Amino acid sequence: MVIGGEHKISSSIKSPIVTMPPRTQCRKSPHRKPGINSGGLDPEEDLEEIQCEAAEQAGLKELARSWLQPANDREEKRKAKEEEAWKAEKAGRAEEEEVWKVVDVRKTEEDEALRKKAKEDARRCNSQ
Repeated sequence: MVIGGEHKISSSIKSPIVTMPPRTQCRKSPHRKPGINSGGLDPEEDLEEIQCEAAEQAGLKELARSWLQPANDREEKRKAKEEEAWKAEKAGRAEEEEVWKVVDVRKTEEDEALRKKAKEDARRCNSQ
């Protein structure tokens, strides 16, 4: 949308509005390379043209950044959620391993108690 000679671009996404100078402020053709067959010998005019084009490019870059920022934010949130899920899964596996270690210790203790009892029973039978 053009308002008062300025380019303002807005979208449904909440992002900053970037204002760029209108193309008419850059007096020469956008495809002309300053200083090369320019037909003019005014270095100040060439400098002004270069500065104008640089400002326009900076505005375009800022516009692109503002449009990409919501997508970048969503990507960062997605990656953070994935990392959180991975950490939770890892913690769950560690907890499960701990439970199995406790189960193994209990089984070992029970087996040892049964062996002891079997030895005592065997001794009692042999001594009678």
